[in-house]
Formats: sequence, structure tokens, C-alpha cells
Amino acid sequence: METILGAAVLLFLLTFVVFLVLAIVQRKQHLKKWLLFSFGSLILVIIFALIPSDTKTKDNTSEKSSATKSSQAKDKSMVLNKPLQYKGSVNGVDLSITKVVIKKTDKRDTNDYTDAEENINKNELPKEYYRVSLFYTINNTTNREIDTSSTNGGDYLKVIDGNNMTYSSSGTFGAYEFDNYLGKIEPHTSIKSSIEILTSNKNFNLQNLRVVVDHTGVTPGTDSDDFAPGGTITFK
Repeated sequence: METILGAAVLLFLLTFVVFLVLAIVQRKQHLKKWLLFSFGSLILVIIFALIPSDTKTKDNTSEKSSATKSSQAKDKSMVLNKPLQYKGSVNGVDLSITKVVIKKTDKRDTNDYTDAEENINKNELPKEYYRVSLFYTINNTTNREIDTSSTNGGDYLKVIDGNNMTYSSSGTFGAYEFDNYLGKIEPHTSIKSSIEILTSNKNFNLQNLRVVVDHTGVTPGTDSDDFAPGGTITFK
């Protein structure tokens, strides 16, 4: 913008000087005509320089407006995104719930599916439902190896909400959970993962949230099914 205006001014000055000299050398009565022509040229160049700038400003404003509307549309699906500081321990295994995210989900939007949707009977899903994501950290402070794929017959972690609703991977919609971690937790190591809960209730009750820990590992040198006891952790 400033470069174009500078060029316009320079062009005007050069034109003015040339035509002024010609007017003086030839006929003085042409001086007024040359001056008008020079000023007209300057005005036309300035207008030409301003038009693209104005158009670009409008285009940028339009793009920003579209981006804002798109962002607002995405935000409508987000019900809750809240950090948590829930901490508890059972038999040397520390469990922390670090964040909860609740998102309104459309069954038809298969691109938004997680492993939770992929592992449930799709016929159970209503047109619209809520996905509750509980992000957690497990810290194994013991000398025992924990294998979350080997349990006493159920899920390694089982969530019980404030309404006393128990969730499990074998539950139907409304009582269904999916743990995204399946594997080993070596002694004195930690892992981070999340549990997905599919429900029709957007007001997931976090009050007095409980998590049942199936076991706390196997002591080295003992039978693989000789689990150290787990227990229930209540977060307040």
C-alpha cells in the first residue's frame, strides 16, 4: 500500500515537471491544462491503489468471520472439558484422574468414532449420545508387574459414578466403558491413558467417583494368576 502510493507521488512529480517545462517552452496558456492532467493522473493512481487494499481487507474479514463461525459450531459439541486432581492409591498402585471431557456425539458421524464406538453394538447407540472421557495415570510403585490384559475375569479398571452406576466393557449402552490401555505396567513405571464411557446423560456425576482396581500385579517368581489384591478407590 505505502509502496504504491509512493510510486504514485513520484509519477505525479515527474509528470508535473515534464509538462510544466513543456508549457513554459511552448505556450504558457497550456500550463493550466497540464496541471489539471497531472492532478487527475495522481488521483486516478491513488484510487487504483486503494481498491485492492480495500478488497483484501473485506476478504480477510470474511475469512475470519467464517473461521469464527466454524469454531463456534465445533464448540457446541463440547459439554465439558475440565482438569481434575483426583488421586488415590491401593496396595502400592497410585491412580490419578487428571481430566474429564464430555462431548455430544452424533451416531451418523462415523469419522468421530473412537475405539469405544468400534467395540460396542452399533444398534445400541441412539442418534445422539454423550462420550465421557476420563484421562488417568497409573503409577506402579511396587516390585510387581501389572498386566491389565490378565484379570480375575473382568476389566482391570471399573468406573462407578456418583449415581452408583457401574460401567464395564461388557455393559450395554449407558453402562458401557472402554479402557484405551491394555498391556503391562512394569515395576516403578507409570502409564497414561483414558477410559471412554458412552451414555445418554450429559450430566455425568463425578461426586464420590469410584474406580475398582482388579489387582495390583504379580510378585516375581510366583504363579501368573497369583494376583496381589486390588481394591476400590473413592475420589472426593
